[in-house]
Amino acid sequence: MENTKTALFIPGNTSNKALHDITVDLSALKKPFIKRFTKKNSILPFEDSSSLEFLSEKNDASLLVLSTNNKKRPNNLTFIRTFDYKVYDMIELQAMADYKLFEDFKKTTFQVGLK
Repeated sequence: MENTKTALFIPGNTSNKALHDITVDLSALKKPFIKRFTKKNSILPFEDSSSLEFLSEKNDASLLVLSTNNKKRPNNLTFIRTFDYKVYDMIELQAMADYKLFEDFKKTTFQVGLK
């Protein structure tokens, strides 16, 4: 049986309140296999992935989510998968302005371990 993958949520230097709320909701889906950083990190994933690989190995996490925000790419989430603590692939997604959080729905609970 395969071990459960741990997810690491990293706020970028330019992360904002909206991205924080979104990553809190995403991490709630993955609990208890998460680690969330509170300090902002100056990581540019597509330019240098060595810091991501270091954080992946140090925290034993194979999934990483980096949140960044800038004028060209607002409310940006970068999802990173690693294999053997080396970056395997990355995808960048933009959160739209009309996103919904869990608190916006009537039923806010879900079962732990739901896939």
